[in-house]
Amino acid sequence: QCLEMLLATTDSFLEYPENLRSELKMIGLHSYLTKNSSTDQKIALQILDNVIGSMDADLVRDYLEVIKDLVFHSDSEIRKVVMGLFSKQYASTEDENIKKLSLSCLMTGLSDKDSSIQQSTIDFLTSPDLLPRD
Repeated sequence: QCLEMLLATTDSFLEYPENLRSELKMIGLHSYLTKNSSTDQKIALQILDNVIGSMDADLVRDYLEVIKDLVFHSDSEIRKVVMGLFSKQYASTEDENIKKLSLSCLMTGLSDKDSSIQQSTIDFLTSPDLLPRD
């Protein structure tokens, strides 16, 4: 319940993006992402998805490192959200380390046991907007 309330107020975290690192640490987002509770992880991933666009590259890298193993999670809904986060980061960042980590995680989507994750990964990776044009 507490986590759901935080999700509803994520806009307040974005008022002062310079405080985002300490705000997320204070609410324990890292620990919710690594808990064994799928429900908590889903909500924590939604919070992360809402604020990641306002994070600096170092903080983005920190959180992507935390969630990278969730591409193997038993819950396909969690894998879908994680793949979505990595897709967005790959497409939007200039940071080479974030691009490499995102691409590495996206590659696992190609062999996911859920065919919809496989297909969305293929669609993303073969998108004409993704690759530079000559």
